[in-house]
Amino acid sequence: MKRIVALLLTCSLLLTALAGCGDSEKKETAAAGGTAASAENNAETNGEAETPTYGKTKLAAPIPLTGPNSQYGIAYRNALEMAVKEFNENGGLNGTEVVLEVLDDQSDVTQATNLANQLIDDPDVFAVVGTFGSSVGMAVAPTYQEGGMPLIAPNISHQDFPTLGDLLVPISPTAVIEINGVADVLYKCTGEGTKMAILYATTDLGVNVNNILSEKWPELGGELVYSNSFVSGETKDFSALLTEVIALDPDIIYVSGEYYDVASVILQARQLGVSEDVIFSGPGQCFTQEFIDLCGAEARNGVFCGTLPAYFEDVITTEHYSDTMVNFMNDYNETYPETCNGFAGNCYDGIMLTLLAAKKVGTDDAHKLVEAILSYEDYESVSTSHLYFTDYNYANKELCAYTVKDGKFAVVEY
Repeated sequence: MKRIVALLLTCSLLLTALAGCGDSEKKETAAAGGTAASAENNAETNGEAETPTYGKTKLAAPIPLTGPNSQYGIAYRNALEMAVKEFNENGGLNGTEVVLEVLDDQSDVTQATNLANQLIDDPDVFAVVGTFGSSVGMAVAPTYQEGGMPLIAPNISHQDFPTLGDLLVPISPTAVIEINGVADVLYKCTGEGTKMAILYATTDLGVNVNNILSEKWPELGGELVYSNSFVSGETKDFSALLTEVIALDPDIIYVSGEYYDVASVILQARQLGVSEDVIFSGPGQCFTQEFIDLCGAEARNGVFCGTLPAYFEDVITTEHYSDTMVNFMNDYNETYPETCNGFAGNCYDGIMLTLLAAKKVGTDDAHKLVEAILSYEDYESVSTSHLYFTDYNYANKELCAYTVKDGKFAVVEY
């Protein structure tokens, strides 16, 4: 029996889901105490407490300010400006201000690679925050790793990204962790034997999500009845795919794509007479006002899951979320014309963690800086109630789920 209740879901991602994700070399590093905190403790024990030095003061951000992903790049830029301004106003690097350099990589692999080489050669840059998405991120990560430059990635979720080097810091959990959590939520909302159809974009992320969900759903006790792809941003008419889906009478239609893809599928499915009993589901990319504006009430009774919270004033309240998250949303909305979203939250967390770690250990040792980021304690995240890392550089966050009620997002309890 299907049920959607408007309450809060905070579904903790289990550490056991991470077993086997990290490579053995990284685990050995962590087990050997190779963190900035342990190094600092050892120095203090020997009476040789290290004084951080700040020979490098520039933080670079190659992000998509133009092109198909510019909306995410603008959210990144806003969050970067907020974080650096706040950090500098609070003393910066012990009196030295951090310089922020924002560059447009257009979500283009060639442009992003050229910028990576440029930033690696810049003697003032101590870390890079960017780029957007797994396709470009996976392409440029080896360049940064080989060049000895820390890369803090707000939204790269490919499961292989953390294994590409020990200077890579993902702020998002891998797709394996997130989608397994999503499957658990959807299954508990629906029950044994629930039939699922999947439509997925032909991107690295879309294919990845389809593979994970197609395997996980039957393991839970559900039935996968359909899986097919579309080209995000190019496929406008989903009627042929939906006709095939409707004939199989699914209980859930999961759409892995951008918010406009999910909205288009929902609208066209309703026009084709899909029953209101059918649950539509999609990723955190849907947690935007644009999604609501596109499909509104037609998304009712859906379940939209992800590790990015939906930053709406009637959703992000102190009843369910921390004061830090609420204040971030309010400050962002007061400062910028764009509405706060989870991509901005992830980017803010990545930049602020980097700045706080740099203040603690200095900016002249890339490995020490990354280890300090990964082991930083008591950081108050703006994108989740608790952000932490296991198996060296695997990010852990809580899962959020929402439905649409009366044309607005509402939190879901299962």
